[in-house]
Amino acid sequence: MKNYDNLLIDSFLFEKSINEWLSPGTIKNYTTMFNLLCNNPYININKSNTFTEINFKRLLWDYLTKLNWGSHTYNKYRKNIKIYCDYLVKEKFLTINPIKDIKVRKTWKTIPKYLNTKQIIQVKRLIEQEFSCDDYITTRNKTILYFYLFSWLRLYELINLKLDDIDFINQTIKINKWKWNKDRLIPLIHKLWDKLLPYLQKKKSSKINTNILFPTRFKWYMQHRDIYNILNKIKPYLNYNLTPHMFRHTFATELVRKNINIYNVSRILWHSDLKTTQIYLWLDLQAVNISLNEAVLFS
Repeated sequence: MKNYDNLLIDSFLFEKSINEWLSPGTIKNYTTMFNLLCNNPYININKSNTFTEINFKRLLWDYLTKLNWGSHTYNKYRKNIKIYCDYLVKEKFLTINPIKDIKVRKTWKTIPKYLNTKQIIQVKRLIEQEFSCDDYITTRNKTILYFYLFSWLRLYELINLKLDDIDFINQTIKINKWKWNKDRLIPLIHKLWDKLLPYLQKKKSSKINTNILFPTRFKWYMQHRDIYNILNKIKPYLNYNLTPHMFRHTFATELVRKNINIYNVSRILWHSDLKTTQIYLWLDLQAVNISLNEAVLFS
């Protein structure tokens, strides 16, 4: 939530959202950063003489210790502050960027959390168990979980889907302006189609006339918290923390497990860098162990 009043910040966010087409999630990250800048004893966002390297070091260290930031969070805020200071230099509010010589903290790449085969079976069983009623809301919630499992979408992509984005003839789903104002297409696989069709029939019979694919009962877009509330129906039965993004990691891991070419996996996930996709090559340790045990080593 915005709790600052600064025209430079507003113009910066406007430029980022309109000219660079950043996602709502990225704009939200910037807004959070500005709220931090407005609530600290070192930086005054309206006074350029407070924008010094030592003050930013104090600010970052303060939040690092008080909020128990990890290196990833520290680096994210450092990067966003640097981008904003670059903008201030361009607008001649600053002469030099005070962040440029503040070093990033070393990070260790974490292995994405995903569901193994046994857990997938358990989740599918719980979905059928906890969403067994045939009313519209229950059917919608059940379909959303299957949609996550079989479409590898990000959370904000799923809740913004429209009926027009589904091409039933060519079996594709269109993701509109997901990043950098780009559209992308993903396959509508048969397993997802089988789950989607009963929901669409239920939606039509419920007379919820809206182009939003998964609307609320009031015909508006669902919020992030709504999706987490749906997950909370099955989470008490699990001995791990299930998040929406785990479904995306699970699908990527399943593609690798089924020997789908890594370049095709990267295209399906729409990764801009193949290195991002390659992390999934090392997740299926069971398959690696089987391959090693079958290999004739040191003979």
